[in-house]
Amino acid sequence: MSSPLAQLAEVDRTIAYYDAQAETYAQDTLQVDMAPIYQRFLKRLPEGGVILDAGCGAGRDILEFVRRGYAVDAFDASLELCRIGSLKTGVPIQHLTFQEFSSEAKYDGVWACASLLHVPMREMSQVLASLIHSLKPGGVFYASFKHGEGERHETDGRFFLDMTESRLRSLFEPFSSVTINDVWISGGEGSRAGRGDWINVIATKENM
Repeated sequence: MSSPLAQLAEVDRTIAYYDAQAETYAQDTLQVDMAPIYQRFLKRLPEGGVILDAGCGAGRDILEFVRRGYAVDAFDASLELCRIGSLKTGVPIQHLTFQEFSSEAKYDGVWACASLLHVPMREMSQVLASLIHSLKPGGVFYASFKHGEGERHETDGRFFLDMTESRLRSLFEPFSSVTINDVWISGGEGSRAGRGDWINVIATKENM
């Protein structure tokens, strides 16, 4: 098991990558077509509902949700991406890590697209609990991970937690209020091919 200092360095290296590459990352992601995944997620939300974009990057999905009439709160761990995203969307983006996030149950949807994959497995239960708590009863949760097994580091220093379907389903087992509605594999990010497969999940927080 890695030491607390090593764990902190692991998180810091990932954030440092996005701070350093923020402009390039924004250019690479803002035009990615996410329409098929938006459809699966938004059809379960009330019109004009409130969405939390958790780990929002440069704000691509914020722009689309606002365009469709939703209210959006957002946060990201990269200060540079918060700055870029706030400028591009007009939505104030909080500078927070998943581990720092806390909220009352006020969201109709939580959208964690290609973001939770930077959370170590040892911290995932606490992070998921916080996100699920922020959902209203009947609220909808979406997340995506690289399809694969285990934890790894890219040569650029970023940490990734990859997921199989069985491992993904097991993450939600402790949360009796949550029902998984759909798990599926997609190629690339949205319609972008050639970037490896992603595993996606949509779940609902039941009325208690």
